[in-house]
Amino acid sequence: MDYIIAFHERAGKGDPSGSPGLEAIHSLREVFGRDWEPDARHPLRSKLAISSEPSYQWLIHFVRKLREFSRISGHEPILVRLRNSDTFPSALSEMEFALKLKRSGHSCKYVPVENAPTPDLIAEMENQLVDIEITSLNLPYEDNVGMEALSIITMMTIQANCVSGGLYSRVPKLSELEQVRKRAEEQIAIAKSEHKMVDLNIPGLLVCYIAPNDLASAIPESWRGSFVMRTKSPTPKTDRLAHTIEEKVKGQLSGSNPSVLVVYDRFSTTEGAQKMFNEKEIELVVGAFKNLACVVLVCPFNSWDSFPPKRADKNGRSLVEYSLPDGECERCVIWKNIMADHQAVTESITNCVIDSPRNLTKLFA
Repeated sequence: MDYIIAFHERAGKGDPSGSPGLEAIHSLREVFGRDWEPDARHPLRSKLAISSEPSYQWLIHFVRKLREFSRISGHEPILVRLRNSDTFPSALSEMEFALKLKRSGHSCKYVPVENAPTPDLIAEMENQLVDIEITSLNLPYEDNVGMEALSIITMMTIQANCVSGGLYSRVPKLSELEQVRKRAEEQIAIAKSEHKMVDLNIPGLLVCYIAPNDLASAIPESWRGSFVMRTKSPTPKTDRLAHTIEEKVKGQLSGSNPSVLVVYDRFSTTEGAQKMFNEKEIELVVGAFKNLACVVLVCPFNSWDSFPPKRADKNGRSLVEYSLPDGECERCVIWKNIMADHQAVTESITNCVIDSPRNLTKLFA
């Protein structure tokens, strides 16, 4: 961290947000503790290694979210997990959704971990307590290395005033990440020196486009600023989600309060999220648990183009899409319980999700 701070003291002088960006890095160290040293695999490492206006803006916003998150009762264990590269993805999901609740005006607190399974959060909605569990559809290795792989090319191209997008056929092995970084450096150099869009292909692993910012339109719109990744699916995604619901509701959400299960899938494609929206079988799983108000599948992604919040409803399901600051977007599918009346809780959760861009904008102002 001493080296990172010294680097930004020199490199950030030419950026409009260089000074507040450096202040954000100091604040990050203050929140995480002066003993915190992000290892090479920590998702924040790539953000801290880049001096650019978008990167500084992202760090400034992330620190503001951390400050707000630190006002939530019981946040300390999640903060410890954010420091560690292996637990950062799951802790980030728990932080992000808690902020959605808090910024929507819902009182919430983290539940201390006990010997018996407990929910992650308890929130007050419509004058009742609601248990909330936040989990991932992916294996821990997929979350950890997948997030790192998705950020490598994105951050390198931002630093070079370029835009990129493409696909990974699978989660890379740790040994392949350096190859991705090296090939990206080579192709970025070509894109800039010859002022054109170029392809980056590592057969069997990666295909993506890279172009200078002023040639972003040369990249097909569906890939512009966006990466997707296939993860191992020994069983269909619908079955994996159904198994996750059953496991979590019988464990962490087995209390008497109405409950909400939030499941993150960081590697879903646009078509994959739309397919899940059309998936009626999940309603049958949700309906078998009378205390379960709804299940929320959150699919984060990046996009070069921003768009306003959108909501579509179909037979008790909702599809919500919106852009967040810093090129981040989320697509959420919400299944309500068709066998129990939890309408007030489900609508509160849906509004909390769709209002998150506006609430974050207020936080960042």
